[in-house]
Amino acid sequence: MHRDIIERLLYEEEDEAKRAEMIRSFDDEDLYVYAYNYNWDDGFDEPRAIAENPDCSLSTALLLFERAEGFEAIEDEGDDEYMQPWRDFGRYMYDRLIHRDFKEPKIRYGTPGAADDISPDDPERVFYEYFDGKDCDIDL
Repeated sequence: MHRDIIERLLYEEEDEAKRAEMIRSFDDEDLYVYAYNYNWDDGFDEPRAIAENPDCSLSTALLLFERAEGFEAIEDEGDDEYMQPWRDFGRYMYDRLIHRDFKEPKIRYGTPGAADDISPDDPERVFYEYFDGKDCDIDL
């Protein structure tokens, strides 16, 4: 993991293009740690760049969806302009997640046993699955 680079991008780098360029070069562990520490007041360009990185795994994508309050956002039917980017990102992530359009995870995510009562054929099962792997819940 490139802790120093991630910290500098999160807390010092003001150039959005440079942040996006660096995100495109990250591996999944870097993407996860970046997403774990991301300030959602900064918008959706960086979370979308994380999701579009070919190394983004299901664990990282689920973290993005959770941190963006994905279910709440896609269920919101109001016409509040503030919520529109949240709804758009939530729908984008939901659609990709139910189609499992991400790499298989090597990062731990979820709660063991949470999906036990959900049919393997249910596309929403992905939101409750537990993925074992490396613990990347690292506060920077």
